[in-house]
Amino acid sequence: MKKPELLAPAGNINSAIYAFKAGADGIYFGLTSFSARKFAPNFDFIDYRRLLNLTKKENKRCYLTLNTIILEDEIDYFIQTLQFLSYYPPSGIIIQDTGIIPLMRYFLPDISIHLSTQGGTYSGYTFDILHKLGIKRVIIAREMTIDNLSLIKSEALENEIEIEAFVHGALCYSFSGFCLASGILLSRSGNRGECAQICRNLYKIDPISISKNYPDNILKNFANNCVYTSLFSCNDICYSDFIQKLMELEIDAFKIEGRMKSSEYVYNTVRLYRDLIDITLENSHNNSFKQINYKKDKESLITNQFKKSIVSFSRQFTSGYLFDKNSDKLTNPFFPAHTGIVCGKIMMIKKDGILINLNENVFIRDGIQIIASINYKVFNYQGSIKNIVKNNQKCKSAKKGELVFLQTDISSKFLADFPELEGLDFDNEGKKTINLRSSTELEKEISIETKEWFNNFVKFFSSKDNLIDFLAFNSQKKAALLIQKISDRTLDLPLINPASLNPIYHPIDIHIKSKDLDIEILKSNNQSFNIEIELKMELFMNFFKESFEFSALLKKGDDSFYDIFIEQLSLKKNYQFKYNFIFDENTRELFNKIFVIPSNKKELFHKIQQWIDNCIEASKSEKFIEKTKKDILYKIESSKVIAKKNYDKGKRIFTLLEKYHVLLFEQNIKDKTDNNTGLLKRDEFSIKKKIDHHRIPFAHLNCFDDIENFATFEELVIIPLHPIIFEEKKYVEALEKLIEKYSDKIFLLGLNATWHFQVFRKLSIRENIFGFLDFYIYQANRFSNYFYSNFDKILFGFYWIEYQEKVAKSLNSKDLNLPLLKIKDFNPPLFLSRGCIPKNLIFNCSCPENCIKQHIIKLSNQKRIFTYIDFDCISYLFLEDKN
Repeated sequence: MKKPELLAPAGNINSAIYAFKAGADGIYFGLTSFSARKFAPNFDFIDYRRLLNLTKKENKRCYLTLNTIILEDEIDYFIQTLQFLSYYPPSGIIIQDTGIIPLMRYFLPDISIHLSTQGGTYSGYTFDILHKLGIKRVIIAREMTIDNLSLIKSEALENEIEIEAFVHGALCYSFSGFCLASGILLSRSGNRGECAQICRNLYKIDPISISKNYPDNILKNFANNCVYTSLFSCNDICYSDFIQKLMELEIDAFKIEGRMKSSEYVYNTVRLYRDLIDITLENSHNNSFKQINYKKDKESLITNQFKKSIVSFSRQFTSGYLFDKNSDKLTNPFFPAHTGIVCGKIMMIKKDGILINLNENVFIRDGIQIIASINYKVFNYQGSIKNIVKNNQKCKSAKKGELVFLQTDISSKFLADFPELEGLDFDNEGKKTINLRSSTELEKEISIETKEWFNNFVKFFSSKDNLIDFLAFNSQKKAALLIQKISDRTLDLPLINPASLNPIYHPIDIHIKSKDLDIEILKSNNQSFNIEIELKMELFMNFFKESFEFSALLKKGDDSFYDIFIEQLSLKKNYQFKYNFIFDENTRELFNKIFVIPSNKKELFHKIQQWIDNCIEASKSEKFIEKTKKDILYKIESSKVIAKKNYDKGKRIFTLLEKYHVLLFEQNIKDKTDNNTGLLKRDEFSIKKKIDHHRIPFAHLNCFDDIENFATFEELVIIPLHPIIFEEKKYVEALEKLIEKYSDKIFLLGLNATWHFQVFRKLSIRENIFGFLDFYIYQANRFSNYFYSNFDKILFGFYWIEYQEKVAKSLNSKDLNLPLLKIKDFNPPLFLSRGCIPKNLIFNCSCPENCIKQHIIKLSNQKRIFTYIDFDCISYLFLEDKN
C-alpha cells in the first residue's frame, strides 16, 4: 500500500509551522496575488522566503497556488512574480489556466506544474493532453465517486500524472471552475479568488412553482413556512472513515481544505489524518485490513483527535459524492456555519447564564453557541464562557457529566428574543404551551416539550432525513434547543512572529578560476603555508551574470571544504572550481576558511550582495518585462500562421454566422483594427429544447439522436459540448455517430473543458470538423490567447464572460492571434452542479425510482429571482430578473 502525501492549507506562516508539527508532508499556500483564496492572509515575498527556508529545514514540500485567471493588465506583475520565483522556486506550482504554461516555463523550465481543482478534471480523456502539456499532478474534482476515481487513477498512471484528492473541508455546490455566480452578480469572481459564497446565501422557494409530483407536498410545506434558507450551502466533506479505501486506490496525495481557517483547525485536522494514514499503513504491513472507524471506539486516539478537529471548525459532515453520484446529505439549508460539538443538555436559561448538564469538558473562555429551532426557523447565538459555577463555587473548568452554571453573555442575547423562556425548568416542566411574541416576530403558540428539546434537536441536526424531521417537528408547533461547544481554549496555539524566522537566500553559481597552481604543493601535508593566487569569480543568476577579479591567499588547513576545493581544481586543466553557494551571512565565513582576502578587497562581499539585489530589481524594470514578453511571444510566433490557416479553412462558417446575424462585426474579421470586436449571440448555439423557457447551453447525451436538437444554419451544425459528462465514452461515441451520419454537414464544436481538447484533436482530422473556445475556456490575456491559437482548426473564442467588457478593453484585437468575440443576448448558468435539491430536501437523500430527471424550482434572494433546473442529474441556476 502506497503512503500518500498529506497536504495542509497554510493561510499564514503560523498555519504552516503547525501543519508541519502535526505531521503534514507539505503545505499549499498563496502569495498576495494570483491566489484562489484572495481573502486569506497569504504571503508577501519576504514571508515566502521564510516559509521556503522553513520547508527546506524540515525536509518538507511547499506548493504555491497561482490558480486564478490572469488579466492582461496583470501580466507585468505576474512576470515579476515568476522572475522572483525563479530565484526561490517552490516544490511545485498549482495553476488553473493552462494557457500560461509557456510563460511559466520561460522562467521555471523544470518546475513541477499541478492543475488546480479549478481546472475541473474528472474525465479520463483529460490526461493525454495534460501529459503533453507537462502537467505532473492533477487535483481532482470533488464530485468524483470512488468508481470514478478508480478509472481516473489508471488513466493518470498511464500518462505518468499524479492524482491529488481533497479528503476534508468545505465543499462548493458548483463544480469548481464552472461557477460564474459571484462574478456575474457581484463582480467578485471565484476564478479570481474573490468568491462571495453566493451558495451560502439565503433563498426562498416560490410555493407556486413546486410540482405536485413531490411526495406529501413536502417541498411546498417547506416553501410555505421557511421564509429564507441556505438551499445551496454544502456540508463539509470528511473522508476519515474512508482513508483505507482511498489508499487502496493509491491516490498520490490527500489534501485538507482551509487556507482561511485557524492554525488550530489546521493542526488538529492534520493530526487526525496523519494518525489515520499511519495506522492504516501499519495495519496493511501487519496484513490486518480491518476498517478503521473512530465511531466504534470512543476512547481511541482517533476519536479524541476527531473531536479536536470538529471543535476547531466544522459544519455538518458529508461523504459528498464518494459513494453516490448525486451526493449523500450534500446540503444543510438551516445552518451554514460552524456547528462544533454538543456541549451538554440545557436545564435552565437565565439572563446571566445557563444551567447545563455537561456532555464535554469545558474551560473558562471556551466558545459556545445556542442553536434554536422554532417555528420553521433556526436561530443561533454565539459567545464565550465567562465563569463556571459548580456547587456554588467559581472554578476554571468542569468535567463531562457535571451539572454546572455557565456564566455567559449569550443567554441575555437569547432571552432578549425569547423572554418567555427565562427561568423555565426544562427538565421538570414537562409539556408547556407558551405564546412567543418577541423581537423575532414569532406570534404563534409553541408547545415546549422541555424534556425532549435536546433529543429532538440532536436528531434533527444529525439525521439523514433532516428536512422531513424538521418539517414534521415544526408542523406540530414544537421547538428545540441545543448548546454547542465551538472552541476550546486548551487547543489554542501560541502565535509565532514571522520575523523570528530567517528567510532563504538565493543560491548562486560561483566559478573560481586560477592559473599556474601547483596542485602537488596544494596537496602536500605541510600545514603551515599560504599561497598567493589570482582569482576570477564568475557569478550566474538566471538571466544575469557578472565577474569579479581579486588576489587572495589560499590557506592550507584541515577543513573539508579545502579538500573539495583542491579536488575540483585538480580535475580541471584550467584550474576552475564551480560551487553552488547560498549567499547569506555564512558565505563570508566559508570563504574565510580557505582564503585570506587582502584588506583592500574586503568590499568584495558587499559588491556581490549589491549585484544580487540589482539583479532582482532589474527583473522588475519595464525594459526587462517588455523584453521578456517579446522573447516569449516570439517563441510562439508560429501560432499566427496556424490562426491564419484556421481562418482560411473556416471562412465558410464565418460567412454563414454573419449571414444569419448570429455573428456581428463592425468590420471584416481579417481587418484587425482596435474597434473590431465581434458580437456573437451565444444563445443561438444552445440546444433547441426549452425547459421553462430556458435553453440548456450545451449538448447533453440525449441530444445526439436527432440533428434537429442543434442550431443549424444551412449546412452548418453547431454543437457546444457539455463540460460535465460522466459517461464520456457514450457521449463521444454518440457524437461520432451523428457526425458520420451527416457527413455532408460542417460541424462547429464548442469546447468547454480540458477533456474536450483531446476529443477535438481526434475528430478534427476530418475536413468538416471545426471548433471554438466556448465561454468556459476563459480568455483574459494575450499569452493564453496565443497558446490556444496553436490548436489546429479552432476558429475563435470569447472574452472572459465574467469581465468581458474589461478584458475586451485591455486586449488590442491587433495583438490577438485567435479572434475573440463578445457574447451578446445570453443568460449563462450561474453554476453547474452534480447536487440535486429535490434529492437532498425531499427524497430522503436518495434517488426515487422512475425519477423524471427534470425539476424546475423558482427561487428568490432579496431582489433577485432565479430558476433552478435539474436536468438529467446536472443542475443549473439561471438569473431571471430583479423584483
